[in-house]
Amino acid sequence: MTAAVGTLTLAGLMWRIVAGDDPQLARGSGLLLFLLVVFAVRAGLGHRKARITVAVVTPLLLVMMVTDALRVLILPDLYGTPEYWVVTVLAIICSCTGLTLLFTPRSNAYVRARTAVLAAK
Repeated sequence: MTAAVGTLTLAGLMWRIVAGDDPQLARGSGLLLFLLVVFAVRAGLGHRKARITVAVVTPLLLVMMVTDALRVLILPDLYGTPEYWVVTVLAIICSCTGLTLLFTPRSNAYVRARTAVLAAK
């Protein structure tokens, strides 16, 4: 679970580096990045609804990341440098890895146990 939270947070930070240079991307992805990081941390604490929110927000960000990576790859002179393309691809890989780790059987068992503890309080 910790690895999932770490990779999702890292993906959010890498994507913020790329989106920070493009005002159009920054406007559209700022709230999604904030939600990703906040709810990834909450999911790491065992909150089931936070895990579902991350599962919804991450694909939305992935669509933005993939389109940005293709845009930079096709028209590098207009939209960015190859370095930004590499960072975007790394963010895509981290997002996919983090989302996968968030729903492994061990993570499911952890969330079930934490939900039971939180419900007992």
